[in-house]
Amino acid sequence: MASPVTEPVKRPVGVTILAVLAVIYGIFNLLLALLGLLGSALLASRIAPAAIKYSAGTLIYATISDAVLGIAFLAFGAGALMLKGWAWMVGVGVFVLLMVRQVLDFVMQGFGAGPIIRGGITLVIAVAVLVYLFTPDVRRAFGRTAAR
Repeated sequence: MASPVTEPVKRPVGVTILAVLAVIYGIFNLLLALLGLLGSALLASRIAPAAIKYSAGTLIYATISDAVLGIAFLAFGAGALMLKGWAWMVGVGVFVLLMVRQVLDFVMQGFGAGPIIRGGITLVIAVAVLVYLFTPDVRRAFGRTAAR
């Protein structure tokens, strides 16, 4: 008995858009991490401590989280463009991490109007992307079988 011929899966337009945005966001996060390093260096050298409005701990947290998210978003974006199976898992992980980071930012910055609006938008986008990643067509495009 002959095995069924499978057609190559076409990348959904939404995945392409998401992948390109992920690469851009990853680059942006890596640039923010570099700024965090610069701010930490300025704070440590005492050249311009008044110009840095964040504590050393906050700068370290922001720099590390921006670097991790930047690398993860770049990996997801590149893998999603090629429809690699591992990219789906990275995408799910990176958007969950983004949500966790946002909740931590709420706790660290307080629940004022600015953080609530910015953070709320980030959380809504992250949840929407996660819902999209779990749709059957997207899972199938990444070689993931639908959950039973």
